[in-house]
Amino acid sequence: MRSSPSDVTPGAAITVTSDDRCATAPGRFLYWDVWPAGEEDFPPGQEVDLGMQNLQADGSWTVRFDAPAQGGSYDFYPLCAS
Repeated sequence: MRSSPSDVTPGAAITVTSDDRCATAPGRFLYWDVWPAGEEDFPPGQEVDLGMQNLQADGSWTVRFDAPAQGGSYDFYPLCAS
């Protein structure tokens, strides 16, 4: 996946685009979340940002969201789901 811009200021808009495509079986969608980098375990509901959206017809996806207001390093995790 690719993100733009590569360096982000707090609160700035981010666009993440897939390199690989998801399977396009009926009922498939993209679920994604953002959390502080390096934190493997965090309580549900403590994500910095999360969402779900439909896939493009070819299984690709693009997610747009605002960077967290708190500066730092964050992980973006996309999941193709049913």
